[in-house]
Amino acid sequence: MKRNRLIFLILWLISLAGISFRGGVVSYGFFLFMTLIPLVSLIYLIAVFFAFKVYQQVEGRDLVVNHSHPFLFILQNEYFFTYSSVKVNLFSDFSRISGQDDGAEYELLPKTGIRNEATIICRYRGEYDVGVRNIEIMDYLRLFRFRYRNKGTVRVTVKPDLIRLDELRSIDIQLLNSIHVPANPEEPDVFVRKYEPGDDIRFVEWKASARANELLVRKRTGEEQQGVGILVGTERRSREPEKYLPPENKILETALALAWYFTAKNTPVSVNYLGTQLRTCVVDRPENFNEFYEEMSSVTFSDMYTERRLLELSGASGVLYSMKAVFMVLSSLTEEALTMASMLYRHHISVIIYLISDHEEDIAPGMDLPGTSIVRIPSEAVLREVL
Repeated sequence: MKRNRLIFLILWLISLAGISFRGGVVSYGFFLFMTLIPLVSLIYLIAVFFAFKVYQQVEGRDLVVNHSHPFLFILQNEYFFTYSSVKVNLFSDFSRISGQDDGAEYELLPKTGIRNEATIICRYRGEYDVGVRNIEIMDYLRLFRFRYRNKGTVRVTVKPDLIRLDELRSIDIQLLNSIHVPANPEEPDVFVRKYEPGDDIRFVEWKASARANELLVRKRTGEEQQGVGILVGTERRSREPEKYLPPENKILETALALAWYFTAKNTPVSVNYLGTQLRTCVVDRPENFNEFYEEMSSVTFSDMYTERRLLELSGASGVLYSMKAVFMVLSSLTEEALTMASMLYRHHISVIIYLISDHEEDIAPGMDLPGTSIVRIPSEAVLREVL
């Protein structure tokens, strides 16, 4: 384009010199011709802008991450003049269309078009535009380029992918075995805890109470084996979709994979996440999982839903202390998370923190805690390889 503009400028200056020093019909005709070229080119671009049509359609508006969905893509020239250069730029950051190259350039003859019955694959969970982002058109001589946003964008809602894991390789096998031990609510265990109003007096451990100078009751196996708890962070840490969509997608993907794994093994799962208030979802059998999946698909992330608040409310509810293990799926490793892990460990509850982060330095040396495992998961990681 720069070369064409330079050539045009040189020719226009030559024509200007011709009428200045020689005159005559030929010189003035050549000057007029060169002067009208930019005007004609601009008129052509305006005509293409109003006449060019892009048709695109996604079959269904609720898509699933990494699943193929039919996508119809049509470029159409419905008028009597040729479109010399039309470049189509796609929303390629979050989705991919098969057989359609981003930035492909087309020349369309009158009354012709290009039809592509393709498939689209979305990379992240969320709501965003797919298909054609903008269109670039150029005149015949490639002197001017005009870019404009596509007026008929397609906005889709994408649900997170459900990864059905056969095993959890990121945690110790002995811990897994202890989680899957069938509950027996009648068998007393050796662990004790403080007496709470309503506890059965038969389970008071008198010797331990005398030593501690306070009433202590024996924990029952059923209290120790009521399944697992999952804390899901819903704090949004950026205003740019390019930065917040990948980690948010991986957070929900990880939580769903964990819930599916334990539910499939008949281990009850209690999931806490923060919205306008603390939300708790209990999945105690596989038949309830679809309802849980739909709720997690509609989870909203916000900078107001801080992970600090999630930990505070979850700890105050006391539900986590009846779990065999607690999984935290967070986007930051804060002092509050480590404090919560320490408190749970003191109640003989194993803690696994999955940190969704692309930065290795987010897990600093010295963060190791007894009874706590910390696993970093990059936002683009394949869960089957890291979980």
